Amino acid sequence: MHPNLLKIHAPSAPEVVRPNLEDVCQLNELCRQFSQATGWPLRYIAGPQPDLEIDLVWSAPVNPGVGTPPGHLRIDLGGLQPDAVDLEAAIELAEGLLRMWTDMQRTRLALWQREAELAASVPVVTTTGEARRFAEKLDNTIRLGAEAIGCHAAALYLLDDYTSVLKMRSAWGLSPTRLAEPARPLSTALADLEALLGHAVALESIDPLGPWNAPEEFPAAVCVPVASDNTVLGTLWLFCNRERPFTDEQTNIAELVAGRVAAELERESLLREGLATAAESRQTEVVAERQRTMLPHIAPPVERLEVAGMSVQAERLGGAFHDWFVLDDGRLAVMVGYAEQRGLPGAMSAATLRAALRSHAAHCPAPQDVLRAVNQTLWTTSSGDQPATLLYAVIDPRNGQTILSAAGGPSALLMNSRRCESLVYPSEPLGQQPDLILTAQRRLLLPGESLLLYGGNRYPVTAASLDRPLDGAMLAPDLLQRLEPSFDRPAAETVKRLCELMSEVSLGDYSALAIHCIGR
Repeated sequence: MHPNLLKIHAPSAPEVVRPNLEDVCQLNELCRQFSQATGWPLRYIAGPQPDLEIDLVWSAPVNPGVGTPPGHLRIDLGGLQPDAVDLEAAIELAEGLLRMWTDMQRTRLALWQREAELAASVPVVTTTGEARRFAEKLDNTIRLGAEAIGCHAAALYLLDDYTSVLKMRSAWGLSPTRLAEPARPLSTALADLEALLGHAVALESIDPLGPWNAPEEFPAAVCVPVASDNTVLGTLWLFCNRERPFTDEQTNIAELVAGRVAAELERESLLREGLATAAESRQTEVVAERQRTMLPHIAPPVERLEVAGMSVQAERLGGAFHDWFVLDDGRLAVMVGYAEQRGLPGAMSAATLRAALRSHAAHCPAPQDVLRAVNQTLWTTSSGDQPATLLYAVIDPRNGQTILSAAGGPSALLMNSRRCESLVYPSEPLGQQPDLILTAQRRLLLPGESLLLYGGNRYPVTAASLDRPLDGAMLAPDLLQRLEPSFDRPAAETVKRLCELMSEVSLGDYSALAIHCIGR
């Protein structure tokens, strides 16, 4: 005896012969009713090519939309009734019936393919060819298994995510309409429950009113579990149209087929996950490239000021950014900022911040008013869980007058070869509350001096400098000392050196921007 084989004997049931496709679709009955109503004989002729006889008056292929037509509908003179309607009207009706039948076949084909996709448990979009091939593979696998043990139909039922129902996902020898039937409750499927415990269930003679609750009306069937190494997926039923016993060898074959089905499902799932990951990676790279191109790459058209900036993301996408542009009154506007989130959420927040600041800067002359407007935008478009840091400054290239305001924890250093002064202090970040108290700092940027703006998430904030405390400076004393030789260098060199130092202590995204005054 097979240790996992549970044999069930029940009173006999009548033999059930499964209908073929033409009977299921009732195409022959449709043709008969057409002939009765119109007086013109409408016939279905199987085969890819129409039979071009002399008495043929109309023919059209029956095609579900994929592959070679399985047959043709035709109207000929043979059997024409004396009281037949006008031929043109009959052909119009026949064409309408053909479209209806073809649409029905296409719907069944789409349902068949969709059930196979759902069987793989990966909700991704596949091409029609891929879905069809996988559906055919499932059908062929269960067909070969059924034929190997002398069965006449088979069906694959898979569990839902909550292990509460079993849904037919693939079938052979059954009506295509069975795929559209609702899922079966697992709680009443006693045979399936026994199979899911790891026991093959052989029903040699099925009682329709018996406790095993077979899913199809066949006289005999065997049910085996479909499972991977660590997951139970569902059950495979193999049906026979006559009462019969199932040997241990036949049950073993059924279990091997179920194992093959589980392997195919797992392989397809992994393949589609890989395709989805590759598609997501390509999309991420497109967004990352878009984020990089949005950063300024051309120096602003202002005299006496050198400007350079750099933003570094810990991942391909991030929340750090910098920007510059010229206002209508000729002043240079610069900003550095970063969102607290990383990855795609951070990139989306950064894009919102940059667009909002550019929009409000055109109407608000004071930097602190611009930041308040940006804060309102961020507050009203988020749920308060998207904090962000932003430093915004405007510089008049004609006299060096500089006004800047900051929210969050950025740093701003005014430096030359002799001194280094911190201009901003840590404050509440943007997007945390509707009313934000902000102040503005005013300084004069002299020839030979540089204004350095920088900030980022996940690295230390310390109060230190070369010769006195720098409240708000985000670099430790030793790093500032290493930056000192770049204080009076061109802006590009200063930014590059600063980012090199920040990379030593940063675990996240950061940005830096330098403005160097070269004289008036």
